[in-house]
This record gives sequence, structure tokens and C-alpha cells, in this order.
Amino acid sequence: MSLEMTALSRRFAALPAARQRVFLEKLRASGVGFETLPIVPRDPAAPVPMAYAQRALWLVWQRAPQSPAYNLSGRLALPLPCTPQQVQACLAQLVARHEVLCTTYPAGTEGQPLQHIDPAHRFGWAVREWAGSRADSERELAAAATEFGARPFDLEHGPVFRGELNLFADGASELFLAVHHIAADGQSVALLVAELQALLAAPAGSAQPAAPALQYADYAVWQRQWLEAGELERQTAYWREQLRDAPQSTPLPLDRPRQKARDARGRQISFALPPDVSQRLKELARKHAASPYMVAIALLGLLVYAAAASATCASVRHRPRATALSWLPWWATSPTCWCCA
Repeated sequence: MSLEMTALSRRFAALPAARQRVFLEKLRASGVGFETLPIVPRDPAAPVPMAYAQRALWLVWQRAPQSPAYNLSGRLALPLPCTPQQVQACLAQLVARHEVLCTTYPAGTEGQPLQHIDPAHRFGWAVREWAGSRADSERELAAAATEFGARPFDLEHGPVFRGELNLFADGASELFLAVHHIAADGQSVALLVAELQALLAAPAGSAQPAAPALQYADYAVWQRQWLEAGELERQTAYWREQLRDAPQSTPLPLDRPRQKARDARGRQISFALPPDVSQRLKELARKHAASPYMVAIALLGLLVYAAAASATCASVRHRPRATALSWLPWWATSPTCWCCA
């Protein structure tokens, strides 16, 4: 990224809100999109607002703080002999690298939630010892993992990330991990696990990897400044026009009446695509500069359209730029795929 573009980003960030709007208009008139400018570090002394995606989850949590619907959890077998101190130290390094893992969301002076990054980088941690072997304890272990993943998170006080190490009589060990969706998504959880495995496998005394140059809080500030300088109004007007005739709901041919109130009951069905179908899907995605996920969502929309015999909508999540691949937040920028005749 050129120094000139970085300088423009820094100039914009330093302006008061009223002048940021004028700056954005002049930038757009010159043919330069603000979204092409690099994200720059925030002012560390200034309050950190929530990103719009985070605020949506925070509002959902306010309505149902005990719900585990937005908990992400999993189990990680540790193939190498690790002491509780080693595992805890590696998790502490992860949290220090990714501040969103130790961020809470208390209400600010005007009642609006803010991001508070814990300077002590605290996270939930526990060690549990089992009397039996790993194999003999599988049924109880599975139940313990389910209970661990379902424990509610407190977004205002934290922590939003926790781990529990299970030690067995035969020397085996397994790590439970859980994080609230406000701090991670499926892609970033995969990054988290990969980094943790690398830390656990590193020789004792190895140099710690450097923290990313930017944190999710930097993105949140950049996004707020950009959208509140007029971009939010422009995008809102665009989507209102695009979705002016979109249906409020999709009348699916269900085998029972649709419930009036939503609940958390559901079911997952997993299946693998044949290799040739998977390859064609990837080729189609590359042809249209899209991800396989976006193509799959578009196909799902077409399937629902065919079943309902009417227009339908589906949302597609994506990360705003390549640099975000090294961050651990929840990304929920949601352009809409509208399937209609």
C-alpha cells in the first residue's frame, strides 16, 4: 500500500466528524473509493465503538443473555504431552495476540455499548482431572463438552473466551474451547486453532510470534468513521431501492404450520459433495470472482425459489479485505442474493 494512500487514511481519521463527511465526498468525486484506503491504527486514548456486526449480536444477547445460540465451541485432542501450565501459557499468548478475545462490551456514558480491551488479557481457564482413561471416559466427556459449550457468556463483564483442559489417568489430554460469536466466526476459529497448535508444538523458549499490526478494534473505528461520514446513508438508499419489491417472507411448502415464535430447536444435516461437483463449484466461483460459499448460498436461494414458486432472499457473509484474514472477529457484512423470475 502506497504511503500516499496511508497518509490519506490518517488525515481522514484525524478530522472531526463534520469534516470527514466533506472529505469523503471530495474523495469520491476524485474517483477514489474510501474502501480502497488502508485501515490505520486507532487513537489508543479514544473510546472504541462496537462494529455494526458486533452491535447486532450485542442486542441479541441483551434479549437472551442465557442463550447458547451464539456460542462457538469445540474439542481439541492434544497429541503431545503438555502440562496445564504450558497450555494456559499458549492460550495467554493467543489472547495477547488477538485483543478481541479479551474484549468486553459495557455501556458507555450515553448508554451505548463500547469495546473495553482488558489490559491483563484475562480469559476463562479450568483444569479437570478424570479418574479413568480417555477411551473409558468418552460418554461422560462428550456430555461435559456439551455442557461446557452451552454455558452462557457475559458480554458486559467477560470473559468471552474460555478453555478447559481435561487430563486422563492414561496420560491423554483434551482441550475444550469456547468463544462467543461476537469475537469469532468459523473461519477465524480455524485460524485460532492453527495458531494454538503451532504454539503448543514450538520448542520451549521459542520467540513468541508478533501480534498483528491491526486489531479488530482498529477496523471497528475505521468502519464507524466511514459509514457515519455518509456512506451508511448511501448504502441504505441503494439497498432500499434494490429490495423495494422483495418479499417479507418466503412461503415454503412445509409439512406443518410455521411457528409464530422462533426457538432454538433445530437439526443439522451434513453431507459431502462428490469430488467432480466440488471441483465444478470452485471453478464457477473463480469465474465470477466469488467464494465457493457465495456460490453455495446462491444455489440454496435458487432451490428455495423453486420450492416456494416465488422470489426469495439469502444473505452472504464476506470479509471486507484480504488483511482481515489474520484477525479474529465476527464478520457479517451481508449483501443479499435475491432470487426472482
